[in-house]
Amino acid sequence: IVDLDVTVQPVRNRNGNVVGGAAVCRDVTDRRELARQAEDEHRQLEEAQQIAMIGSFDLDNRSGGLRWSRELRRLAGLRDDVPASVRSWYERVHPADRDVFRRHFGRDAPYDQDVDITYRIERTDGAERWVHTLGRVIRDDAGAVVRVVGSTQDITERLLAEEARRLAEHQFSVAFEIGSVGMGILDLDRRILQVNPTVCRMLGRKPHEV
Repeated sequence: IVDLDVTVQPVRNRNGNVVGGAAVCRDVTDRRELARQAEDEHRQLEEAQQIAMIGSFDLDNRSGGLRWSRELRRLAGLRDDVPASVRSWYERVHPADRDVFRRHFGRDAPYDQDVDITYRIERTDGAERWVHTLGRVIRDDAGAVVRVVGSTQDITERLLAEEARRLAEHQFSVAFEIGSVGMGILDLDRRILQVNPTVCRMLGRKPHEV
């Protein structure tokens, strides 16, 4: 199968009447295949970003122009018709975290170093989410910053899981130390690594003797 680009123009006589047509055919198979591949890669990138909850951005430091990926908009609940701008994103940043964001992306931000910040955003539906933004500064041959490219990832679930783990560890530590039930920690070979004070009292021994 060959993809053809056909251009047809009318052929006229001296009186201006159409007496025929001239057609030019160009084989555009390779060009269209490259376009299809680019479209597939773009779709795969969008799907990967959606799964990982990572959006990307590209800021032109000279013109101020900003491009967002579709996933970045989804993270904050922004519609496609909302202009991509630092201001639009800033309005979604939690008021308590705006100073942190402004130091890196504000009007007077120097953009002299890479960005690595964690902060909260408030989605348009009212949900509060934690995000982690990484930005890389791109310079020209003279050393001037021309672009800042980066990504923003929703890390809310990860932070909640870490907090739940810390809480569980704390609760276990408290129960281990002051609980009325004898408890011990063993390795995979069933060797005793540690016992709680209750075990020591029950056996009448010190921890290192158990």
